[in-house]
Amino acid sequence: MDVLKQNPTITAFVLNMEIKRLLGSCVRIIDFRKDGNCKEFVYNNIKHFLNLEDIEVFNKQLEIYKGKYTVGLYEAVVNNHTAKKQQRTDNVNVVPNFNIPSRYALDKINFSCYSNRREERMFYCSPIVVQFENGKKYTPRPPISHVVV
Repeated sequence: MDVLKQNPTITAFVLNMEIKRLLGSCVRIIDFRKDGNCKEFVYNNIKHFLNLEDIEVFNKQLEIYKGKYTVGLYEAVVNNHTAKKQQRTDNVNVVPNFNIPSRYALDKINFSCYSNRREERMFYCSPIVVQFENGKKYTPRPPISHVVV
């Protein structure tokens, strides 16, 4: 409620919606392998690739979210990683080395289908039940895409 006092433009409805969003279950994979020195970390059968500091943040957030992998936990780990990465790049004094011949310069090769976006992607999750012609029902464990259905 202190947030409401500090910022009166936030209504209780908006605050309630944000809390529900942060407490919503999450199936997103956290993959920081491109930043190097990561270990595979499995939680709820979801494989994440985190460094030791991110694993500590993940475990601390698990305590806050009572052992559930939520959107809030995901965002906290990603935001912490991004902040630490930015802090490291700010602290490094980059001195260009002009002794490296340009013939050794390499083109970047992407080995994944991840695309870099400036805006956050929106993920919608809805539970589904698939019923076959013989009457049997199947509830797939997320994530499932429209391609699988």
